[in-house]
Formats: sequence, structure tokens, C-alpha cells
Amino acid sequence: MKNNKRIFLLCAMLLSGFFVFSSVIAEDLVYISQIQITGGSGKTTNDFVEIFNPGADPFNLNGFRLVKRTAQGSSDTSLYVWENDVYVPPQSFYLWAHGDFIDLFLNTSTIPDATSSLSSLASGNGVALRFGEENTGSLVESVAWGTANNGFFVATTSEPTAEKALVRKDLFAPTSTYDILPGAPRNSTISYQIPDETPSSTPESEATTTPDTTASSTPESNASSTPEQLAKSFLVKILRFLPNPAGTDSGSEWVELINEDEQEVLLDGWFLDDESTDGMPGSSAFKILGTIIPGETKRFVLPEGSFALNNSGGDEVNLYFGDKSLAHKTSYRAAAYDDGIFEFRDGQWQPPAQNTGGSSGGSGSASYIYYAPAAPVKLSEIFANPAGDDTEKEWVEIYNEGNSTTSLEGYFLADGISEDWSKSAWAIPEDATITPKGFLVIYLPKNSLTLNNSGQETVKLFSSAKQLLDKVSYKDASENQSYSKNEKGEWNFGFPTPGRENIEGLPEYNLLLSEILPDPLGNDEEFVEIKNNATNTINTAGLILQIGSRSQIFEEGEIAPGDYAVFYEDDLPVRLSNNGQTIILKDIFGRELFKVEYPKAKSGESYALTENGEYAWTEIPSPKEGNVFVLGTVEASVAGQASSGPKTTTAAATKTSSQNQRSGTSLEADIQVNEKIQDLEARILELSQKLALLGQIAPAQADEFGQNSNQAVKNNKINPLFYLLLAVLALALFVILIRWFFAGKKSISTTS
Repeated sequence: MKNNKRIFLLCAMLLSGFFVFSSVIAEDLVYISQIQITGGSGKTTNDFVEIFNPGADPFNLNGFRLVKRTAQGSSDTSLYVWENDVYVPPQSFYLWAHGDFIDLFLNTSTIPDATSSLSSLASGNGVALRFGEENTGSLVESVAWGTANNGFFVATTSEPTAEKALVRKDLFAPTSTYDILPGAPRNSTISYQIPDETPSSTPESEATTTPDTTASSTPESNASSTPEQLAKSFLVKILRFLPNPAGTDSGSEWVELINEDEQEVLLDGWFLDDESTDGMPGSSAFKILGTIIPGETKRFVLPEGSFALNNSGGDEVNLYFGDKSLAHKTSYRAAAYDDGIFEFRDGQWQPPAQNTGGSSGGSGSASYIYYAPAAPVKLSEIFANPAGDDTEKEWVEIYNEGNSTTSLEGYFLADGISEDWSKSAWAIPEDATITPKGFLVIYLPKNSLTLNNSGQETVKLFSSAKQLLDKVSYKDASENQSYSKNEKGEWNFGFPTPGRENIEGLPEYNLLLSEILPDPLGNDEEFVEIKNNATNTINTAGLILQIGSRSQIFEEGEIAPGDYAVFYEDDLPVRLSNNGQTIILKDIFGRELFKVEYPKAKSGESYALTENGEYAWTEIPSPKEGNVFVLGTVEASVAGQASSGPKTTTAAATKTSSQNQRSGTSLEADIQVNEKIQDLEARILELSQKLALLGQIAPAQADEFGQNSNQAVKNNKINPLFYLLLAVLALALFVILIRWFFAGKKSISTTS
């Protein structure tokens, strides 16, 4: 009996759980509100599925999965699985998209809430929301299309084409039919707003014009409402446009839009353009930003560099959604007179018969949106293939054609063939500015752009409004050469000139390897010194210092005429050998500029270039100064080339005669001092040898001295050998003092 009760209770619990879950599925559902399966040729994975929560509470997707079936399939393939708490806000949307659908990321209202690339949608497929496992989990809702025969509900036998979507007619009904309309995806930031029963109106007297500002009109009837922002609406239309403003047209033409929808529309990423041959916006299309509320009229001034409307012969004004599908099209054939504003009247787009009222012709008024014209900046030089590793060594140079300092805050650099701005564009640092008629060199950091060394490559510059300002294409970048524009506007590979006027041909250098210190004493460092023997400043960027088989490419730097650049241990490609080595200085193209081979190093001495173009060892290393030689045949400071080239003396590198020139008497005295020092050193050596011989003759006495030294001290009886040793040490100390004294005199004489 007890077992029967337990079975009954268990069944009751299971049934109650079933009814609870059933009530959740029945009353607290989410619906599939929109499906797109292709973006057209080359964009077959531009898929998205939009979900709508019609309830008054957030809906938790944890445990649900989005699945698909092929046309004749009978088993699920998961598109996405929610394994954690993810909520769809009440009466709001949720957007899944294929991971390759990058265009969605260009608009804040269409950035997907979830992405995956597990599978993609196609003709005759079907999708479904399922709670639990594939095939066996509870089916919440399914939608199929075209020729599908896969067990899912076939909403339409038609196939949605490129950028068209199956759109649910009734978002709140448990069952609904679907229309095929242009895709307009919405994410969880978008909520559904039930339209007011009383339609809003915007009387002409309520719209205000605020020139040169970004203020927008807010109709009184809508001031307190917060309508849903739509990403697409065919009820946003072109209202008026001005092809021929008085004076200069460029930067003064404008187009006005009006929102006849009952909801606010987000315009970010939409385009304005003139006549198109392929039905899509071109490279000079103007990308607009902002929102437009119901009934509002908004004017967009076309900046310099964007498309320009024809004044004669007719033209088109076209409005495109962010996905580049056509939103509204106008065309005109009438001539455009000065300040003649075109409106649709008498069955065609035309200006008024006579301009009455200056530039405010036509009817109505609008919020005046003015985007400042893009700065007059252009690409001037590209360095895509530096020697060695390219990382963080590539750079792009931009030239300011204007007469005032220009900020590049919000500007972008990008590569690739597309002329449209995309998320992959790299933002130029905010503090980047260019002086009038000046250059800005931008070194490309990691994770910015990687310019191709081989094949075709295009570098693009975009304004803060994400308009294409300039682009340059090259093929097969030559190593260590930049692609630059000359005075004629022609682009060629040649010598890099970062931050300076571009030059044609290869420059000539006059650089010398003037001093080398391979074996320093104490805390001194090894160094290699380079002297600029020319009369002009030389930029060291790209120069190559080769020591043995290792090379180092110099970073940005300059050497003034007659001045020196010193490269210490940490800046050298390898430590200098004390046994002799070859050092070569090359230009950016690998041409040999100077070469020196030094012999076995002398400790503490540098191998320096003399005035007559030869090298000699000197005891006084002099980095960043003219070379000085003491007790040798060369006594003057040195500034010259090696014997392979002309010999030049530069005043900036030469010590004055009062500092360095010494008389013949002083030289003779120095020679005598050296002879005396050498004689003393010979005497010390002789004494040392005699002492060693004495040690061999009387080892017993030495042992006895070692054993009985303590006792001898106590008895004040010192072995004679001790006195002999003490005398030798005193004599050695005396010789050292004499050597130190004369060496000091020698040092003073070299600087006097």
C-alpha cells in the first residue's frame, strides 16, 4: 500500500512539473520574428535570426538552442546553444548572426547579441527554437521556407533573396504569417514601442532652422515619447536638395530627409549618393550619422570630397540603408539655378520657377546638420617593406595641404581593396596633429595594419565621418624603399624621406667611421663613432651598421654637419671583438658607404681615424669629439676620410692648436721620460730574478725563516733575508711612484 502511495506521489510530481513547463512554453514564449539567409553573391553567410520577447518580464534563454534543418532533413543542426543565463528584455528583440556577417557590427542597433559559425542558412531550410537536446528537446517554434519538407512549419513557399528577410507580421500572436521584406535586424538594445493612437504631426511652424549647429527639431507632440529606434524604414525619404548653391558648390550642397514613420530611425551608416551604375553607393558616397524622429526634417551638408550634384544635364539623389540597399531614389532633368532648391512638384523634381528668398527657397524648414569638411590632408609616402622584421617599422606619411594646423582625431587608416570604412580600420591616435604644409609620420603598431610586401595593396585614409579621403595602391613593395608622391603627383618607389619633402633618386652620403673602442677599461663601454663629414644634416633612419656578420638598422635620428653619432654597446648589433674585426656602414639600400678593419685591440685604446685618412691606436678615446693622438707621429685632431676618399678637415671636429700642438722640445722630453721608465722596469726585473736565485740557493734558510719568524720577532733577531725582501719592495714602490709622476706630466701636456 505504501509503495502504491509513493508511485502516485511520484506521478503527481511529474505531471505537475509537466504542466508547469507547459504553461511556461504556452504563456511565456519568445518568437522568431525575422530571418535572413543570404546577402547575395559573395555574402552567402550573411545570415541572421531575430527573436522577440512579447512578455512583460525578461525571458531567460538558458537551456534553449537555435537549430536548423536542410530542405529534406529530419535531424537538427545547432546554430547556437545558450548554456548560461541570458535574458531577452521584455517586449524587446535578440539577434543571432553568423560570425562572417561583419556588416552588422557597423551599427550599434544591429551588433549581434550572439554569433557563431557552426552552420549557415540556405534555400529551403528551416530554423527552430528548441528547449533541451537536438531532435528530442521541446520545440518552441519553427519556421521553414521555400521547398522545405523537414518537419518544421513552412511559413512561405517563397525563397527570400539577397538581403531580404522573412518578417513576422504579428509579434504578439502565438501564430503568425511572414512577409518577405528588406532585412532590418534588431538586437536587445531595441524594444518595441506600441505606436500612439493619435498620430503625431509636425506643423511647418514647429520646425526650426539652426544654421551651423547640430540642433534638431523636436515636434511638441512627440516631446515626451521615446519611440523605438528602427535601423531601416522606407518612410525616411528625400524631401529637398540644393545642387547649385550660390558661389562655390563644393562643401555647400545639401540634401534634406524627412521621417514619415511613426518611430524614431537610426541613420548611422546610411548613405547619400548621386547616380549609380550598379544600384549601390560608390566611393564618393556620403555616410551620414544621427537619428531622425517622427515628422522631423533634417538637412545634411555634403562636405568637400563627397559626391557633387550636376547643375545641368540632370542627376540622381539616392538614399541607401546601412547595408547599401536602396531606401529612396530621386532623379531630375531640370537645370539647377543658383540657390534653386529642388522639391517634388507637378509630378517631377524641380526648383521653383523663380528664387524668392535667397538660399531658403522651397517650402518648409529643417534641422540644419553640418558636418565640418574633412581636413585637406593626403597620403604622401608609404614605407611597407623595411629591412628585416617589418613589425612596428612600417609607416605611413600624411601631408597637410592647408594653411592651419590640423587635428587627425577620429581619422582612420585602412588597407584592402574595399573603398568603404569598416571595423577593421585603425584609428589614428587622438593627439595626432599636422602643422600647415607639414608632414606627419605614423608608425604602425602591432594589431593595426600589416602592409603587403608582395602583390597588390591599397592604403586608405578616412575622415572622422568615415569618408574616404585618399587612397594609394602599389604592387610588390621594394625592400627599404618607400612609395612616395613627387611634385607631379606621380607615385614611385625610392629613397624614404619620413617627415620631409620627397626626393627622386638616391641620396649621397659623406659619413665616416671615425673611432672604434673594442676593449675599454673599467666602467667604460665599447663604442663605434660616426662622423657627418658633409655640409648638410643627415638623417640616420634606415642606415645599416654591420659588424662582422651581424647588422643593426638605425632608428630615426639626425647628425648635424661636422657632428658625431656614437653607438655604445647596447646599440650595437654584436659586441666588438678584441682580436680584430671588420665594420661596414651601409645606406638604406645596402650600398657600402664606409668600411674599416681594425687589428687586435689594445686595452683601453681606440682605433681612430687620423687627419691623413689612416687609422692609428690612441690612448685617449674621445667619443663625440675630434680624435687626439699622443706620443705618435700624428698630433692634430682629425677630421678626414679614409684613404679611399678625399681627405677633409672639419673645424667642428678639430682641437685648436693651443690645445693640441706641442713643441719639438716637449716631444724630446717625453721620449727621455719613457727611456728612464723603461730602464727602471729593467732594473726591477733584474732584482726579481736575483731574488728568485737566492731563494733556490738558500731554501733551508727560507724555511727556517718561515718557521722561526715569530720567535725571531720576540728575540728582536731578524733574518737578513727579511731585510733584503723589504728593500726590494721599497725599490719597486719608488719606481711606481716615479712612473705615476711622469705619466701625470704627460697627461697634462696633452691637454695644455
